Amino acid sequence: MVIQKQSKLLTLHSPNGRSTLLQLIPEGETITAVDYNPIGRYFIFARKRQNGGRIEIISIQSSQLVSRTIFSCNVKRTESLAVDWRGENVYWTDSHKGTIEVVQIKEKFRMVLHKNLDTPKAIAVQPDLG
Repeated sequence: MVIQKQSKLLTLHSPNGRSTLLQLIPEGETITAVDYNPIGRYFIFARKRQNGGRIEIISIQSSQLVSRTIFSCNVKRTESLAVDWRGENVYWTDSHKGTIEVVQIKEKFRMVLHKNLDTPKAIAVQPDLG
């Protein structure tokens, strides 16, 4: 189980049986959405910054955080995101732009799936259903 609180993630029931508090981003910035890829063993999250937002991947390797940005341009207000761990896609809602968008993690190909929505707030994917 993972609990998100502003710039931190609290992981419960980790493999070592202990809870862990991870400081993912600097104080003053906010994580707005988070998901976990059980196959790739990484967290993917959206962060809000003064000049926009970004979607990032954080993997934990030997208790060290390894971060890489997968998309950082023109993400305004990500309310929710979901990772398709089979297709290696990330879907998110942008309530400011009124869109549902997707980016392929490996190819970094981005596409708007739906636009002109009235403040979309949440998204979920079912990778097993295709």
